[in-house]
Amino acid sequence: MLGVERAGADVSFFDLGGDSIAALRLAGRARAAGIELTPRDVFTHQTAEALARAGDPGRQGERLGFEVLLPIRATGSRPPLFLVHPAGGLAWGYLQFRRHLGPDQPIYGLQARAFTRGELPGSVEEMADDYLAQVRSVRPHGPYHLAGWSLGGLVAYEMAVRLQAAGEEVGLLALIDAYHGQDLETERREVLPELLEAIGVDARMVAADGSPDLEQIMAVLAERGDALATLGEDDLVNVYRNYENGLVHAERYRPGPFKGDVVFFTATRGRGPGSPTGRSNWGALVGGEIEEHPLDADHHLLMEPAPAAEMGAVLAARLGALHPTGPAERGPRTEGTSR
Repeated sequence: MLGVERAGADVSFFDLGGDSIAALRLAGRARAAGIELTPRDVFTHQTAEALARAGDPGRQGERLGFEVLLPIRATGSRPPLFLVHPAGGLAWGYLQFRRHLGPDQPIYGLQARAFTRGELPGSVEEMADDYLAQVRSVRPHGPYHLAGWSLGGLVAYEMAVRLQAAGEEVGLLALIDAYHGQDLETERREVLPELLEAIGVDARMVAADGSPDLEQIMAVLAERGDALATLGEDDLVNVYRNYENGLVHAERYRPGPFKGDVVFFTATRGRGPGSPTGRSNWGALVGGEIEEHPLDADHHLLMEPAPAAEMGAVLAARLGALHPTGPAERGPRTEGTSR
């Protein structure tokens, strides 16, 4: 598929030059050869060795790709970077950071439980506690590196505050266009059209009564040629549930002080007069410096290749400065999770 002469069994499909469209084609080639392989298997397992085990009978029934702790790269000697999902609940957009961060940098996404259980979280604080338990399952002690986009930035911030309160070191906290204190309900946001825009679907695919044209939306998603093309109708409903729930909790969240620096990425397109910046929104709470990085993109398109590459370069430089020759300490090494 990739046109490379050799491919190690333990090397990621994406590290070898694969992308989301190539993953869909790989799944199609595999099915034509009689191998049961889905695009989601490729996004989740990534290496030939892991893909070979994906069809084991003992794995049937798993929600592959919807794990709360999604291993984007589970190997490497550095402390991992943990990336918290935006309001829709999926961390799949962070998969492309593999190509921008070095092979020695473990990366995990944190995803909403809406895809694996019916009950939704009751607050940003509840999500932070839940995700910290997941983080500590692979990284019992600091330093911790955290980042999050939109709602995920609020959750990552709360995780950082709680880690500091527990005496742990937070080495990196990066907020991706994430603002607290937004009066979302009084803005009367149209949640469904906003969600569709966030996943690249024309918001006009909503009937006059506010209900979605699911058949048309699913057809558009199927043609996208990326990870979202693998979503089913139930999955899309769960994205909506999580998005709507997340907007409520984002408005109610009241953050405490953080003792450290923050890297802040701002989407500069679509901003009206008086829009907050990282410093204006977080300055009174953050004890260190707020390093601002403007990105020429809309908020909902920050995981497109160009802005993601800019963020990846900044994150790679910051993580490289923190760990120039490997891990800063000789504590527990990050272990790959068996999935």
